[in-house]
Order: sequence, then C-alpha cells, then structure tokens
Amino acid sequence: MKVGIEFEIPNNFGKYINDILAPIDITKYKWKLDWIEMYIKENRDIKNHTIENLKEFNIPDCEVVQGKELERILNIDAYYIIFCGLQAFHDSLPVEINTYSEYLNSDCTFCLTIDDCTNVILLCKDVDLLEQLSENAVRNDFKNIEYILEDDPHSKRVAIP
Repeated sequence: MKVGIEFEIPNNFGKYINDILAPIDITKYKWKLDWIEMYIKENRDIKNHTIENLKEFNIPDCEVVQGKELERILNIDAYYIIFCGLQAFHDSLPVEINTYSEYLNSDCTFCLTIDDCTNVILLCKDVDLLEQLSENAVRNDFKNIEYILEDDPHSKRVAIP
C-alpha cells in the first residue's frame, strides 16, 4: 500500500510549500510546525542572493496554528527553505510524533518534511489525496518522484518532524 511520496524541489527561492500543498485546503486543518528554517529576501532588488542578503523567516518550533494562520504565513514573498516539518490534524489536538509508528497510531492526517533544501517526504493516510499530491508534484515538474510503500523498509525510517 502507498503511504507517501518523496521527490525533489528546486534549490531556489519559491513558494514550494504552497506548491506542494496546492491540492489541499490547508484551512481545514490544525498544523504543528516543527524545525523550520526559511529565509526571505531582505531587499527584493538583490539579484545575487547570499546568506548576508537574507533574513531568517522566524516561525517558532512546535507552534500549533490554525489553517488560516498557516495560509497567511505562507502567502509571503518567495522564500528559501533549508528545512521544514509540518503535520496536519483534523479535529484533535496535535501530538508529538517522532516515529513512523507514532504517525500511524495518531490522528495526524499527513506529514510534510523538507530537508537539505530540496528533499521532500510527504506521508498521507488518505490514498486518494496522496494520488492528488503525486499528480500535483508531476504538474509542478518536481524531480525524482517516487511512492513510499508501507512494506518498503525505507518507510520505517522516514523522517518525521
């Protein structure tokens, strides 16, 4: 059974979290934000971006926000992601999830992890939504798109924020 997808996003400024989550109405979830490091351009006219030209986009770790607040946060200018972890919950309060087993036994609907600027892992319990997310990744021309299967030994070591 398919439990997730992994793929690569460009190593560049963009609104990649928005792009990845486009098939989802993010306002219908509570979101646990974890270990996020993103940067925005301090001066929009700068053409050659170096870390000195950027300012950190601060989002507190382990913050829980409503979907409308996440939507507001993500509707900033283009950002550069170093790493990011998002967990979506429908009605229950977000709980600490550190392992694949904890994810399976929780009310968490899906987890999005981005690390090393480009590597994306998305776990999703809804098979139809997972298919939409995969098709969306193809439409966005993301690279090296692969399903994560439940019986794949790699699914057990998937990074959970």
